[in-house]
Amino acid sequence: MTQAIRLPGPLSLLARLIPSAIHSTVISRILNSLLSAQIVESELDFLQGQTLHVFVEDANIMFSLTLKNERLVAGNAHQYNMKISGTIHDFMLLISRSEDADTLFFQRRLKMQGDTELGLYLKNFLDGMDVDSLPFYRLGNPVLQKGIKLFEQLFTSTPTTIRH
Repeated sequence: MTQAIRLPGPLSLLARLIPSAIHSTVISRILNSLLSAQIVESELDFLQGQTLHVFVEDANIMFSLTLKNERLVAGNAHQYNMKISGTIHDFMLLISRSEDADTLFFQRRLKMQGDTELGLYLKNFLDGMDVDSLPFYRLGNPVLQKGIKLFEQLFTSTPTTIRH
């Protein structure tokens, strides 16, 4: 089992000062740009009327998303249907596809609370997504891979091996 790598508390101080509503608004705008084709093709309709809450534990960043009028928008952080939590490192591994969601969940590094059906829809969406079709993925993923390695070197004495 790969060890969990956490962001040291002092480095997360700035993120703690920013309200979660701002995090949600910024993330929703970014995701609307990145996932515009998937939104138009109704692949995210499972979020219509549902609120997904994401908590990055070690950075103390929270954001909530819902789908409204074919746009991802900030959701109500206090009333969510499903909550996913984990460390920034584990979310980086998930986004880069260095680790799959099942592995991270079975190792209890990503945790889910709430509507498991919504969680299954989200997992199937992520598993089925053609990441190469996403804007900036080919450019961004190598940068993310280097960021993961740097993160591991800085915050652990034994860096993990990243699979490609």
